[in-house]
Amino acid sequence: MDFSNVVQEVLLKGMVTLQHQVMRFLTNPHKPMILALLRPDPKKNLTTLMKAFGECRPLRELANLTLIMGNRDNIDEMSTGNASVLITVLKLVDKYDLYGQVAFPKHHRQSDVPEIYHLAAKTKAAAHGLPMVATKNGNPVDIHRALYNGLLVDPHDQQAIADALHKLVSEKKLWEECRRNGWKNIHLFSWPEHC
Repeated sequence: MDFSNVVQEVLLKGMVTLQHQVMRFLTNPHKPMILALLRPDPKKNLTTLMKAFGECRPLRELANLTLIMGNRDNIDEMSTGNASVLITVLKLVDKYDLYGQVAFPKHHRQSDVPEIYHLAAKTKAAAHGLPMVATKNGNPVDIHRALYNGLLVDPHDQQAIADALHKLVSEKKLWEECRRNGWKNIHLFSWPEHC
């Protein structure tokens, strides 16, 4: 991967629009942001993340949740599986009264992805200094082993997800350590390292 387009300073003009799209959802946009950038696909386990966030009051008091779930104009025009996930997300926002705490903008461009990570990091994700909470299954394990930039959890264990997110957001030393490790070790995933 080529990380030459990663900028550590305030980013491109597109960020203003994207930032506005996200911030308009949030009552307190100054809280740290938990970011999920994924398709609203049933396999992505988004509903478990929503339940973990919704049922963990200490986490909700510390942070906002931003869901970048692809692009949509009309839920009725989405595939059945994606529409079902999005409708479930909306129902969970209502069930846990997460209005003002969860952002889910309708549109973003592929070129916005670095800005999305930068917006969440303020302070792929490791290249922007963003600690991760990821599944303990599959590729994230190898990434974590190399970068040590976050925490791994059982993706089906709602409490483990909430605990890991809360730990990262509440323990500033851990956040900074994961952030530094990501920055320091991201070169291991650059194209020259694979050649």
